[in-house]
Amino acid sequence: MPYLEITNVTKTYGPVTAVDHISFSVESGEMFTLLGPSGCGKSTTLRLIAGLEQPETGEISARDRVLASAEAKIFIPPEKRGMGMVFQSYAVWPHMTVFENVGYGLKLRGLSRAVIKEKVSHILDLVGLYRLEDRPGTLLSGGQQQRVALARALVFEPEILLLDEPLSNLDAKLREQMRIELKALQQRVGITTIYVTHDQAEAMVLSDRVAVMNGGRIEQLASPSQIYENPQTKFVVDFIGKVNHIPAKVLEIVSGQCVLTATDADQARIECQAVDDIRTGDSVIASIRPQDITIHQAASGTETNVWRCSVKTAAYYGDHMEYQLILGSQIIEAFSSPSVRAKPGEAAFVQLDANSIKLWKS
Repeated sequence: MPYLEITNVTKTYGPVTAVDHISFSVESGEMFTLLGPSGCGKSTTLRLIAGLEQPETGEISARDRVLASAEAKIFIPPEKRGMGMVFQSYAVWPHMTVFENVGYGLKLRGLSRAVIKEKVSHILDLVGLYRLEDRPGTLLSGGQQQRVALARALVFEPEILLLDEPLSNLDAKLREQMRIELKALQQRVGITTIYVTHDQAEAMVLSDRVAVMNGGRIEQLASPSQIYENPQTKFVVDFIGKVNHIPAKVLEIVSGQCVLTATDADQARIECQAVDDIRTGDSVIASIRPQDITIHQAASGTETNVWRCSVKTAAYYGDHMEYQLILGSQIIEAFSSPSVRAKPGEAAFVQLDANSIKLWKS
């Protein structure tokens, strides 16, 4: 039985449908991520779960308890849902110490000083702030404020933790560090967590499962590896990482292999796995990621998916090179090891991995 279940939920704002009949479930202890661009409905979905918005259709339930049902006219207010929430803005009170920030809600609930001290001390130790309990809010770094916000949400021992882009205000290096720390914390606590982000790297690192959202709907729901390696829609393959889209026409399909000609790349030949709904003569898009293209500075012995291109740009990133290559009017992005050093204007040979090409009807 799912720990949290969302069934056929819709939310509109005037003529705009922010959440469009979505359904999904979250298991106990799972880190579940809602991923998508701005305006896709991910934060609205989180607010519906939190009780900050009411659904117009559908039902939200947790542990067999109905939290909201448009049809049955049930709506449990946020404070009675047993959830903790961390927003993009940490809202750390500058006139309070770390300890006072985290313990303030417990104080309002009338808990004794001894209980507050025990609970706050435990949670500060858990998030790595134990020795900073007396530091004023004005003297906290961005990473420390993020930890305070997490501690404040966890100190109530919620059943579900909701995180709305909690790392977006941090610089790039600290954001990478906090991804690892947040995942480790979630695993230690074992709390069911729903995470909202537009950052694909965050979703890949943190999540047990990812729901990619677009236009208020879920395009694909799967593990990070499945989302990346086996995208089910063109939107998903576009949104997750870099990708080359090569317009092509299907020449023939033989024994499960599809033979294409790249219309913008001087009719270069492509061979890849066939797709059920694609037929001979169809116009298609062949999608392949830059890391699935191998670059050679000389012609190899094989002719399968090997194209002679001209190097447009070459960028050195230390651990890898990133190239833009031209064939006809097609620009191809490819990554390679630093040992391959082709210069702009030179010829280079690219080989497309046939097993990594995804086909879509154009």
